[in-house]
This record gives sequence, structure tokens and C-alpha cells, in this order.
Amino acid sequence: MTGYDDIFNRLEPGGGYNDLLRIQPPENGQFVDRQLGNYRLTEFVAQGGMSQIYLATRADGVISRNVAIKVSPNSGMSPRLRDRFLREQQVLANLNHENISHLYDVGFSDEGFPYIVMEWIDGRPVDAFCRDEGLTLDARIELLIEVAEAVQFAHSLLVVHRDIKPSNILVEADGSPKLLDFGIAKLLESDADSELTDHMLPLTPAWASPEQLTGGMITVASDVYQLGAVLHLLATEEMPHGEATADLVTLAAGPEDPELPALRNKAVPADVAAIVRKCMRKDPSQRYADVNSLVSDLRAYLAGYPVTATRGAGLYRVGKFLSRNRLPVAISALSAVLLIAGSITYTVNLQNARDLAERQAETSGQLLTAMSELIADTYTELIETRSDRVAAGDLGNEPLRLLLERTNRLIDDSLGNEDVLRAELLRLQGATSRQLSQNEVALAKLTEAKALAEQSGDVPLQIQILRETIILHTESADVEAAQAAVDEAFTLGANLPEDALVLGALHDAAATLYTRYDEFDRARDHIESAIAIYEANPAANPLDLAGSYTQLGVLRGRQEELLAQRELLAKALAIYLEHESPNYRGLAGVYSGIAWSHAMMGEYAEAADFFRKSLEVSRANFGDAHPTTASAHSNVGIALRRQGDLSGALEHLNAALTAARALDDTQGLVGTLLNVGNVYQDLGDLAAAQAAFEEGLAQERVLQETPGDKAFFLNNLGSLLLQRGDFNRGLEHLREALAIKQSTFGPESATAARTMLALVEGQALSEADQNANALLNAAREIYVNQYGEEHPLFAHYQLVAGRYALFEERHADAQSRLEAALTLHRAQDPDFDQPQAVHLLHSLARVQIAMGDQSAAGMSLQRVQHQIDELPAHKLERVEHALLTYEVSAIRCNAASSARDVQKQINAHFPARRDWQRRLQAAAGRCDA
Repeated sequence: MTGYDDIFNRLEPGGGYNDLLRIQPPENGQFVDRQLGNYRLTEFVAQGGMSQIYLATRADGVISRNVAIKVSPNSGMSPRLRDRFLREQQVLANLNHENISHLYDVGFSDEGFPYIVMEWIDGRPVDAFCRDEGLTLDARIELLIEVAEAVQFAHSLLVVHRDIKPSNILVEADGSPKLLDFGIAKLLESDADSELTDHMLPLTPAWASPEQLTGGMITVASDVYQLGAVLHLLATEEMPHGEATADLVTLAAGPEDPELPALRNKAVPADVAAIVRKCMRKDPSQRYADVNSLVSDLRAYLAGYPVTATRGAGLYRVGKFLSRNRLPVAISALSAVLLIAGSITYTVNLQNARDLAERQAETSGQLLTAMSELIADTYTELIETRSDRVAAGDLGNEPLRLLLERTNRLIDDSLGNEDVLRAELLRLQGATSRQLSQNEVALAKLTEAKALAEQSGDVPLQIQILRETIILHTESADVEAAQAAVDEAFTLGANLPEDALVLGALHDAAATLYTRYDEFDRARDHIESAIAIYEANPAANPLDLAGSYTQLGVLRGRQEELLAQRELLAKALAIYLEHESPNYRGLAGVYSGIAWSHAMMGEYAEAADFFRKSLEVSRANFGDAHPTTASAHSNVGIALRRQGDLSGALEHLNAALTAARALDDTQGLVGTLLNVGNVYQDLGDLAAAQAAFEEGLAQERVLQETPGDKAFFLNNLGSLLLQRGDFNRGLEHLREALAIKQSTFGPESATAARTMLALVEGQALSEADQNANALLNAAREIYVNQYGEEHPLFAHYQLVAGRYALFEERHADAQSRLEAALTLHRAQDPDFDQPQAVHLLHSLARVQIAMGDQSAAGMSLQRVQHQIDELPAHKLERVEHALLTYEVSAIRCNAASSARDVQKQINAHFPARRDWQRRLQAAAGRCDA
């Protein structure tokens, strides 16, 4: 134990820091002209905390370059801590990023002091550089974004910096920032022996987060705090807490967020001040969830978009809208813009709008469109960010109630004789009421709007109103009424130009109807028509085109045309990022769709990255208690499950499940239950998995509307029942699932092929061979068409085909197929760490046992022994491994364990597996004979 151990074992907040202030620092420059390893220290540069920085050069002449060496003279280490220090520095050496100073080497002096050899950066601290070069605030923020992205890169490797401050951010002459001093970073997934990283005093008091000063847990939130503190300095040219540091611990231990008076300066933009305050909240959970979220807000500020740190819709968002759209028509319409105060009161000077329309008839349509879009955008912001889609007649929200009430009055008082304008605002009000689940009110408003539009003879407006009516009836599950509105609208539009934008919006609405009820071919025709219209019309809103790309991409994904899906969503993503904020709510669906395209191709790491982006956007727009965020949590859970992170998956899925139950979101509940069941199945808790699947299947109303979801529940429950030995019910569920999938997704869909293979396995297990060969042939053709024979996913087909060949006692064929599957699998999993490796090698061992090759079978089992050893006793794979091990040893009657031991495991966990019972009896009988 070092002399500092008693200091850091104290529990009082700030105890370690207070003792640190009393420690006498070592003599500066004491290592000049000393040689440490291959480096000679030539010049003392700086003193920092418990360390000294030196300029050094290679002493052996092998490489001629200057380096920086950081020595910690008061940090003597035990042999255990020395080993830990070296392990951690190896991880830090992998931080290869253009904005991170590279770590070259580490070692210990003759006295046992640790030292770190780093890249020498010839630069100035970021605050000095910005001041000397006269950088604008925007340019300073651009610099900080580069630094923040380097920090996020480190976080992705599970490393937290813990000492971000201006002197650790040097800017080179070309303007490139470099983040220094990762030598005192903390690894997020370090082992239980945290003595080293917790005792190296990695903080600078003036820049430390509250949890660092009070001995709390250090997470990525600490780096977020420090980035905010640096932003404070760059924006105000003042330190967050002034020059004095004596009261910092008291301030950190207090209940309130820190006072930041310099942010009140009118020269500091309100959005920048809000970002700094959010970064520097005392409670880490109230800061940005990660550095990516901070970067998104900084980019949004620079682009003139709303930032999530600023609370407000209304006037704030209108101001952002106008600042981004300085068109003559928008400027002229300032007298007609909405005035949205804190209580969301609306005033629209429509008389000025009408006067303007009379004077400039050619722009009246543009003015009305701009007004309508502004109102609709504000409505949507107010409504979509609410988690509770409130019941009709009870808004439960005073600002929204006032909004609709004043719009009613505006329509009645100001537009009595203006049929077109009145109909336009009634249409908007109908759409708003629909979003608030006031369906009866919405239908009444849209009906009145349609009658007025018919009187005026305005065909495009009639179609717009019918479009809203289609969406209303779709959400109300009134298919006949929705179809009638579709037919009427397209009849009206028959004489309009082919590229009329209103027809594009109508095609989008029709596609929504048909997608909702799984009529994918009809939906696809309509979306493609909408895209053709938007692409042909230069006046089209690019966001409408992006929305259609997204809709078609998601649809192609449901039909498992994955490359086409990704291409379409990439187009949508490019448009959204060009025209909207990085946190624009529409991006949640785009990121999610791209993630699914990766997941369905087995690219789960990429899928997890995009699902996390979707979650980030969802949380920024809707908060945590919202269906969209719950769905994003569920998707992250799915990707983590596929990567083998079952605990992480269950954490996200439980968050989604809790939100769905709290919101009474049956649709979200159904989707989450399916994935929760899958994770429990992977964990080996088959009873919990079965309960989740059965609860999902009990939601008959939802599944009746979405037969595809019902097929997934039937498929997964059927496969689970086969594992538990309930072969008859398992096969029954799988047959029903296949019929639904072929009807819903098409007979040649990959999802149907997977169910075909599950049926083949079930028939082999139960020895109920019916149409297995036909199913195998059909599945093979689909897999080849979808993926090709060299794709890792084709390994699953080969696995099932090999198992069926074993069932038919075609042992050579079975061995050939399983070895081909292993070759495909090994390309992604050379160490056999993924769960599928166990199934492949277990199957190969069974074939080798059947062929009497004890040695080869034993070797196959040994290759996955490391996985088996980590599984709980109740896992299916562990019980089967015990059975296979007994079968191998029983070939020569030298069983290491008795049949009774294996029988006990089967009886305890899988008593219904009659096939295992027969195999065990056969192996035991072989020796008895």
C-alpha cells in the first residue's frame, strides 16, 4: 500500500482533495538530463497536479524526434499496481485519433516512479489560441466539436478522460486541436481492482466535475461536464467559477446547480448558455446522455436549428424557422406570423395576409402555404413531444387547449366569408385534433373543411382534406371509410397535372393505409408514384421527398429487400441532414431503418450504432416516457442481444416494456414482448420466454391488424416448444406461422424460409417426417437468392440441412454440410465465441458419434467447451453438451460420468425431451451390450 492509501479511503466528500492541497509538490525540474528508458529529458516544461512534464528526445538515435514525458514522482507503485498500470496504458495506446495526442511508451524510473511518453504537440492552449487569433464564437465552437468528437471516440473504447481543460487542448498552427493527457484516463470496464486509477489523483480542481470532487462515480458524464466548462471559457472568456478554488468542494457537495453568472452577459447567445448549463448540471443524469448528444446540439446551434437544451416550442421555434427561411415571401408575411408566448397564445393578422394577397396575387398561394406549414410545424412539435395521446375532449394540457380554442375563434371571427382560407385552417385543426386522438372532433372539422372547399371549387384543397381524412380513418381502423376517401381523392385528381404535388401527398397517405394492413405491393406502387412526382417537380419540398424515401425504404425492409432499403434510407438521411437539425425527429425512423437493414444482414455492430443514433434523436425530441423512445430502446436491445450482450439487451428492453405498460401502448407492448422473450430464451429461462410469447399472442386486437407480428410470435413460441420437448404444439404453431408469413410477406421471403427450416428441425426432432425435403429445397432457393451461398447467413441453412441428413442417416452428407457451415461461420467468428458455434459443433459431434469417430467428436466438443463452461446448468446447450460428452465416452464404455448424472440433468431441466431420453438409453445400452 502506498502512503496515499489512507487519504483516498476516507469517505467524507472532498476529503481526498483537501489532503491533496496539503501535499508538498515535488521539486520542479528534478529529472532534467536524466534518461528514462530510451529517452533523455532535456527541458522542464510544466508542473501539473502530481506530475511533471518534460521535453525529451530519443537517446539511442534510432528515431530522431521530440516527445513529451510525464513523470509522477510521488506515485510509487506496488508490483500489482505496476502490472495494472501497464495494462491500462496498452489500451490507451490504441486511441488512434487525429485529434488525440498519441501515447508512445510507458515505463518506470529506477526509483519506481511511473512515466508516460507522449506525442510532442507544438501548440497553444485552446483559450489562448482563440483569443490570439480573434476567433468568432462559431469558430470556437467548431474547434470544440473536433475535441468533443475525439472524446466520444475514446468513450466508444470505454475510456473516460477525466481531466479535460484548456491546457490539455493544444491547437497547432494549422488550427488542428489535439487532446492531451489520456495517461490519467479511467477505463469504464476495468476490473474490480480499481486501486490504481482511483488513486492517481486525475483531476484539476477548477475544472473537475462535482462527482470528482466529492468522491462519486466517474462516468462519461464527467467528461461532458468538463467540455461544458471549456465551452463556458470560450464563450465568456471567464472561468466557470472564477479564479478562486477554495470553495469548490463545498459548492460540489451542495444541492443546487452551480451559479454561472458570466452566462447572463447579453453577448452570450441564449442557446449557447443553455448548452453550457446542461453540460454542467450537478446531477450527472441531467446532463447530456453522451458526448454525441452534446455535439448534435452544438451543430444544431451553428446551423440555426433548435437545440434540445433550450426548453420551448412556440416563439423559439418560430424564430429559428424565420432565421433559416429568409425568403421575400416570409419577410413580407411577418405581420401574419404567429405570436407564441409562454402560454402558447396565437394571434394571426389575417387581414394583412388578405391585403397582401390582393396586392401580390401571384404570391398569395406561397404566403398561405408558408403560414400553414409554420402552424402545422408548431402543432406537431407541441403534440408529438407529448407522451400521452390524450383522450378526446380532455387535452389535459392548458397551452394546447388554448391553442385550439384561439384557432377556433380566429376561424369564426376572421374568416366568415373566406371559404378557402377557412377551409385551410379547418384542415389544419382537423389534423391537430387527430394527433391528439380527438377523432370525432377531427372528422367534424375535416367534413366542414371539405364542404367549403367544394363550394369554392378548389380541387387541390379538396384532395388535401381527403388526405387528412384517409390518415384519420387509417388510424381509427375504419378501412372501408379510408378506402372510400382514397377512391374519391384520386377521382378528383384525375384531371390534375401528373406532377401535381398534392397528388404526391395523396399517394403517401394511400401507402400508409395499405402498409398498415400489410398490403405491401399496393403500398409500394403508391410510394413509388409519390417519389416520381416529387423528383419531377422542382417546387417539391425536399422533406416530403425524404419522407417518401423513408416510407419506401421501411417497406422494402419489411419485404427483406435489404440493400434497396439501405439505399433509399441513405437518400433520406442525406436530405434531412442538409435541410434539418441533426436531432430532427424524422431522423429517428431513418436511423432505425438503416439499422434494421444491417441487422437483417447479420451486421449487428453496425445495427447497434444506428439504433443508438435513433434512440439519441428520440430522447432529444420526445423524452424517455414516449412510445417512440420506448421503441428505440427495444431496437437497441435487439441489436445487443445479437451481439451476445444479453444483460445490456434486457436493460434496454425492460425500459421499453416499462414505458409501454405505463403509456398503455399495446402496439409497443407487443413488439417488446417478442424481443423480451427472445432474450429470456437466450438466457436459458425458457419458462419466462414462453410467458412473454404467450402474453404477446394474447393481444388479439393488435395482432389481428398486424398479422406479420402474430406470425413472429407463433414462430418463436413454436421453436421454444420444440426445445422444451412439446413437439406437437411446436409444429402446429410453426405451420400457422409459415402460412401467415407466406401470405403477408410473400412465399419467397427470407422470414418464411427461416420458418421452413424451423419446421424441418421440428420434424427431425419429433421423427414426424412429412414434407421436410420440399421445405428444405424451397428454403435453399430463397437463401441463395437473398444472400448467396458464400454469405455467413447461409450457414444456418447448411446447419439445418446437415441435421436433417443426420436424421435420415446420411452421415457423409451431414458431415459435409456441417463442415461447410462451419467454414462460413468461422469467417465471422474464428474463436467460436458466438452461440451459433455451439449448435454447429454439437451437430457435427453427433454426426461423428454416429460414424463411430470418438476422437473427432471429442475434439468438436472441446472447441466450444469455453462457451459451455460459462453457461448456467439449466441452459439447453449445457445439458445437450453433457449428453454428447456421455455419448462420446460411451463409444468405448469409458464414460467419465454415469448415465444417471446426465439423466438427472435432463429430468431437472428438460423432462419432456423424449429424443434425448432415447439417445441416453441407446448410449448406455451400447456399453451394457
